[in-house]
Amino acid sequence: LVNQRGESSYTTGYTFDRWNAYYNQYSNTGGAITFTFSQSTDAPDGFENSVKIQCTSTSGGGGEGGGAYQYGTFSQAIEGYHSRELCWTDSSNAKNATLSFYAKASNSGTWAVTISDYAGSHRYVATYTIASADTWERITINIPAPSSGTWKDDNNRNIRIYFDLGAGSLFQTSSPNQWINGSGKQSTSSAFNMATNLNSYIYLTGIQLEVGDSASDYVYEDY
Repeated sequence: LVNQRGESSYTTGYTFDRWNAYYNQYSNTGGAITFTFSQSTDAPDGFENSVKIQCTSTSGGGGEGGGAYQYGTFSQAIEGYHSRELCWTDSSNAKNATLSFYAKASNSGTWAVTISDYAGSHRYVATYTIASADTWERITINIPAPSSGTWKDDNNRNIRIYFDLGAGSLFQTSSPNQWINGSGKQSTSSAFNMATNLNSYIYLTGIQLEVGDSASDYVYEDY
């Protein structure tokens, strides 16, 4: 909802609501990979806006992406003070969490989103399914409480949410949907890679991380 910087669209850095766009633009096959992040009024019932993320150029080499070294994310860092309720700093009392969001994508199939700790090394790479292309769907992902990791309950950036925009083999895991020690892992070999598909897109809105094993109705905040 909040577009404080006032640009009509972004290609990198902070975009809307402090969500950060980050990817390696230049590939090892030549040319530049770019994504465009724009505020859209295309949104599910109950929401005014969404963010549209679109691959606006792939690298050289016949439209291929960046190979093993390619990665791209749309991410948010959650402060320790705002995530104390999960008790992830205390493994004996840590609670399960649920991530929910609305998505509309150009391609159906498997996509990926990652939850990471403060250090970036303890990660839960979750896969989710887009059932139908170009259709708004609510996605719900259950995240078991971590038994280890570096977590903060102060004003440090604690939990990080990374939506995968496409990742090469160096950033893929063969053990999704479980906690792993794998710095930089954000995707799987079966997940859709936006960076290798020109004009592919995903819309996102209503992203919510909460305590428990089920997704509640979205909690709206006053502007």
